[in-house]
Amino acid sequence: METSRKRKRDELLCLPSRSEFIERLQSIRGLTDAHIEKITAGLGMPAIKHDTGLKYEREKGCLRDLLLPAAKGDPIRIPVMSLAASLTQKCQANKAFADILSAAVKTAPDGTLDALVYVDEAVPGNIVQPDNRRKAYLMYISFLQLATTLQAEYSWTTVGCVRHSLVNAAAGGLAGVMCEFVGRLQEELQGFAIQDSAGSPVLVRAQKFWLLADEAALRRTMAAKGSSGVRPCKKCRNACNVGYSMDSLHPITEPDFGVFRRLHVEKLKEYLQHLRQLPNQAQLERAQTLLGWRYVPQSFPCRQPDLIPPQRVLDDGQHCFYVNGIVNVELGLFLDAALEAGLRNNVGLAFGRFFAERVLAPCELLRDNVRSLQLLCRISNYVRFLKQSRDKAAARDMLQLQKKHLELYEKCYGTDKVKPKHHYAMHIPSQLEESHVLADCFPAERRNNLFKQDVAPRMKKLTGFEQAVLLRLARTDAQMQTSFSLQPALENPRPDAALALQLGVAKALCSRRLLCSSGAIEAKKIVYILAPTLAVNV
Repeated sequence: METSRKRKRDELLCLPSRSEFIERLQSIRGLTDAHIEKITAGLGMPAIKHDTGLKYEREKGCLRDLLLPAAKGDPIRIPVMSLAASLTQKCQANKAFADILSAAVKTAPDGTLDALVYVDEAVPGNIVQPDNRRKAYLMYISFLQLATTLQAEYSWTTVGCVRHSLVNAAAGGLAGVMCEFVGRLQEELQGFAIQDSAGSPVLVRAQKFWLLADEAALRRTMAAKGSSGVRPCKKCRNACNVGYSMDSLHPITEPDFGVFRRLHVEKLKEYLQHLRQLPNQAQLERAQTLLGWRYVPQSFPCRQPDLIPPQRVLDDGQHCFYVNGIVNVELGLFLDAALEAGLRNNVGLAFGRFFAERVLAPCELLRDNVRSLQLLCRISNYVRFLKQSRDKAAARDMLQLQKKHLELYEKCYGTDKVKPKHHYAMHIPSQLEESHVLADCFPAERRNNLFKQDVAPRMKKLTGFEQAVLLRLARTDAQMQTSFSLQPALENPRPDAALALQLGVAKALCSRRLLCSSGAIEAKKIVYILAPTLAVNV
C-alpha cells in the first residue's frame, strides 16, 4: 500500500506544474485556448483561468495605454497594441511574413508604405440572442503594398478592441475614438525597424492612411450622414439621393458617372466651417442633412482632414455587391419579376446563370431583366478578377459595364429601387487606380470570427475585457500560418518515384500546393513546374 502511494506521488512530482504544462501547449502552433481547455479538462486539471500574467508575457510587452476624451467626466483609459512591438514579434515568430513585409517596403516609393486601417463592429452570440455587453469594435492594420496578399488573414495585424459601451461614452463616439487611434498609429509609423528572415534590418514607415470598413462603420468614423442625408456619397460633392431635385446636384440614379464631381478636402473644410458657425441646433441639423456631413469636433474631418481625406475612404466590393448589396437586391427583384411573368416558384429554385440565359432569355417580358442580370454577373466576375490582377484597363472596362447595368436596372425595376450602393460601387474602379489594389473586408471579417466564437464568449467578467481580448488575438497573429513564398516553391514536397519514372528523370518532388508571391495555388490534379516562372496545371 505504501509502495503504491509512493509510486503515485513520484509520478505526480514528475508531471510539470499546471502553468508549465499550459505553456507547453501554447507553444504548439494552431492550438487555441478552447483546445487547451479541453485537453486540461480531460487530464483532470482545472479549467484555464483568464489571468494574463504568465500566459501572455510576450504579448503584454506590446500593450500601451490610450486616453480617450469622454463625453462626460474623466478621460477613458483603454489598452491598445503597439504596432511597432506587435509587428516586431510577428516577424520574429513568422519569418515568411517578415519577408512579405520586407519585400513590400522595397517596392514602395522611397520605402514609404501606405497604411490601411480597418474597423468593424463584432457582436458575439447569435442573431436570436446577441451578446451586446461584449459587443466591440475591432481594429486591424495592413499596408497597400502587400497587394494581393491583403486577401490573406495573416496580412492583417490586430491593434485595437473597444467595447461598444466605451465607444458611446467617448467624446465624438466612434469618430472620436478612431481619430485618436489613427493619430497614435501615425506617430508609430514615423519609423521603426523589423528584421527579415536573414536578420537584415528593414525600416517600416508610412505617410498616407486609408480607411476600409462596411458602410455603417465608414459613416460613423467619418461623421457622414450617408443615406439619411441629401448627399449620401462621401466622395462626391454633387450626388444626391433619389427624390431631391436641386440645381447642380445629380441623383445617384444617374448612370453617366462623369457628371459627378469629387469632394476635395478644401471643399469639405468649407462645409464644416459653415456648420461650425450656425447659431442653433435646428439650423445645424438642417444643414447637416443638406450637406451630408455631421459636425463632430473630435472627428477626422474636423481635427485632421488631411490624415484620411474622403478620397482615401474605400467602399469595398463585398458590402457594395454581396452583403445586403446590389446582387441581393437584384436577385430578389428578378425572381419577383419572373413570378409576375407567370414563372412557377419551384422552377425559380433552379436559378443560375445558365438558367437565366437559356430558359428565361426567350421570354420577351423578361428580356431586359435577363440582360441586366447578365451585366451584373459580368461585373461580379470583374470584381473577382481585379482582386488578383489589379489591371487598370480592366477597371475602366468594369465602370463602363456598371453604367450600362445601372441604366438597364433602372429601366426594369424603377428609380425607387436604385440604392446608394449602386453609386458607391462605381467608385471601386477609380479606387483601384489610385490605391493600386482592390481591398475588401472579407479577410478581416473572417478574423472577427475568432473574437465572436471563441474569445469573447469565454470572458466571464468585463473588467479587463479589452486587454484580455487583445492578448489572445495577438497570440493568434504570431501563430498564423503564412502561405507565401517570394520565389515559387512547393509546400512540404515529397519524392514520387512513380512520377519520376513517368517523366524519365532521376528524382521528382510532389506537393498539393505551390507557394508563390500572391499566395498558394491548390493543385486540382497535377501541376508541372517547367521553369521558375512557368507551370502547367494538367
